[in-house]
Amino acid sequence: MALLNTAETRLSVMVMIARQLLGSEGTGLPESDLKASLSMKSESTDVIRSLAGMKLIGLFKDEQEEDNLRELTEESASALTESLESFIKHVRMQVMAPACNTDPWGKQGGARDLTTSLAHYLSLPFAEAESNFTEMNNHQLRDLGRAGREGAVRDTNQWAAFYRWTCALGFGWLDLNEKLIPDPTVALLDVLPEIFIEKTVLHGNVFLKSISELLPVLDGGNYQKFVRKNGLKSYREAPNILSDGLSFALRNLEEMGKVTLINEPDAGNKVVRLSPSVLKDQFSEVRYCNE
Repeated sequence: MALLNTAETRLSVMVMIARQLLGSEGTGLPESDLKASLSMKSESTDVIRSLAGMKLIGLFKDEQEEDNLRELTEESASALTESLESFIKHVRMQVMAPACNTDPWGKQGGARDLTTSLAHYLSLPFAEAESNFTEMNNHQLRDLGRAGREGAVRDTNQWAAFYRWTCALGFGWLDLNEKLIPDPTVALLDVLPEIFIEKTVLHGNVFLKSISELLPVLDGGNYQKFVRKNGLKSYREAPNILSDGLSFALRNLEEMGKVTLINEPDAGNKVVRLSPSVLKDQFSEVRYCNE
């Protein structure tokens, strides 16, 4: 199974399932009971598929499988107890985990279909923001070829699943014309405390490296490198400026007062160049404003 194989795998339903399990006082619940109780709140197919998706990305304890019980891992339960936002962040990191992304190029197992599609989509300029499967398919075929497209979004059902996951995980949003805008502001906001855990000021290149390690579908991350390495020749070389989406997200964070992008003179290889789509050329340092 893969996360995009069905449009019925939904984060919102996963949250309902997790809350039901959190109220079971650590004993777990039979999958049949979960299906019966939650199918009154959501479509039964959504519940079945979302249960399978939760298992796929490691939100359940493995040892409950034989008894057909479902119990949240300690990390999943702790995140949901803290807040809905913490649970979504936990789900995002599970989707990004190497253990869920072991399939080779052109295959869709685990979360590989979603991370491959995200890595490609987040590299596109705003002018190529997509509003339907046909547009996405054309871009995938142009950059990834037919073999690469087989490991990404293959049809309209997977497109529906993709845009839901993209928005739910904080990597984009739908504009008034229903175009999916690549914008990882929400995902970046979640990882800022981890990036600045030791220092409140980082060199630009160090900051970018930290982003790519925590969110590997973004510029310089392993999943974006995976897509470029295996894509068509014209797509393989990454540009020497940040993508529109990441540039826009960083400027968003600055306008929100979360970071300050500083451009020091003679900064050498510490400089990071932003996309021409934003009103700032480059930065060499980033200051975290965590007050």
